[in-house]
Order: sequence, then structure tokens, then C-alpha cells
Amino acid sequence: MVVDSTIRFNDRMDGPSVSLGSKLSNAKVSFAIFKRDIKRLLVNPVALVVTLGVCVIPSLYAWYNIVANWDPYGNTQGIKIAIANNDRGTQNDLVGELNAGDKVVDQLKENHQLGWTLPRRASRAASTMPLS
Repeated sequence: MVVDSTIRFNDRMDGPSVSLGSKLSNAKVSFAIFKRDIKRLLVNPVALVVTLGVCVIPSLYAWYNIVANWDPYGNTQGIKIAIANNDRGTQNDLVGELNAGDKVVDQLKENHQLGWTLPRRASRAASTMPLS
């Protein structure tokens, strides 16, 4: 697409009036406007600081979030999580003796990503008493 008008910059920062011609493509006009804006930005230190802040702050925010989520279990050994195992197991002809709760607890003890702790076990009779 071709622009039919003459574009003039009459700014004190650009010096005298500059004519870009009467038949310019959109790309050339866009580049001329970009150059003019960069010149204006470099002259005004407050605008430069604000522009850099708008560019840098979202980048820092993204960087901190990426680093935080990169290895979520990297420093969680100090978190103490109690394991409550109230599974009494079962015994029948099909599976024999099976205590799935003890198997899960054994697997959790091997996992060192979190601080799994097994509290002292209360007697089975106390854990099967109804609450009233």
C-alpha cells in the first residue's frame, strides 16, 4: 500500500521540517515514525526509565516464576508430613495376606523428596474404638 500524503515532522527535537516525500510505503513511514520516537525517548530520561521498566519488570516476573517452578521438589526435604496408616490388612484365599497400608508406607519411606514421618503407632484396640 502506498501513502499519498507528505509527512512532515515539525518537532524541536528533529530540527527543521523534514519531508519524507509524497509516495511512501507503509514500511518506510512506520520506520520513520519509529526513528523519531527513539530520538524523543533518548532525549527524555524519565521516559527512558519508564520504558525500560515496562520492558524489564515483566521479564523479571517471568524469570522468577520459571525458576520457582523449575524444580518444585528441590528443597522440600524439611517439610514434615505425617503418615497415618490405619489399614489392618486382609487375609483371604484369593490374595493371601495383604496389607496395602504397610506397602504404601514402605514406599513413602524410600521417597526422600519430602520429609515423611511415621508417628508412633497407637495400639490397634485404641484405633478401632468408636468415637462417642
